Amino acid sequence: MVEFECRFADSSWNLWGFLDDLFLFDFVKTEEALRLFNWIIESDANYIRMNPSPKPDKRYSELVGIVSKGTIYRTSTVLSIWKKNILLSLLSHGESAWDFGIYGSIRSDTYDGFFCAWEKYFFIINTVIKGKWERGAIKKLKSLGIEIDLSKREVMTFEETIVPVMVIY
Repeated sequence: MVEFECRFADSSWNLWGFLDDLFLFDFVKTEEALRLFNWIIESDANYIRMNPSPKPDKRYSELVGIVSKGTIYRTSTVLSIWKKNILLSLLSHGESAWDFGIYGSIRSDTYDGFFCAWEKYFFIINTVIKGKWERGAIKKLKSLGIEIDLSKREVMTFEETIVPVMVIY
C-alpha cells in the first residue's frame, strides 16, 4: 500500500510518515518544528526521523544528528520524512512496517543522508506494536478519555512490552 501511494503522490521530493497507530497527546512545538521542516527543504537529506528514539549517533548540528549506516531502526517510519525515490528504492513488497524498520535499515546502508532530530516536537503515543496494543498506551489513552475496544486486538504481554525497550536503550 505504501509503495502504491508513493508512486502516485504528487510530490517528487518529500513524503511525511505518520502511521495510523500513533496518537498526538500534547501540544506540538510548532516554531521548532517549522525550523526543522525548513532545514529539511534546504538540505539534501534523504530521510529524517522527528522522533528521537533512538537518538542519532553522531552530531551534525544543534538541530539534527546523523543516523549512521548499520544503526538499528535507521529506517523507522515513526514521524519520518523521506525523499520519495529513496523510500521507493528501499521498500520490499509484502514487508510490514516493523520488518521495514529492521530490513530496510540494512538496505539503507547504501545511502548517506539519514538524520534524526535531537528533540521531540510532536508528543505521540505509539499504541500498536507488532499488531498488539501496547500496555502503557492503553493506560494513557484511557486517562485522556479515549475508549478502546480490546476485543478486536490482543494486548502485549509484560514480556513483549519489555523487549523493545531493552533493544532501544
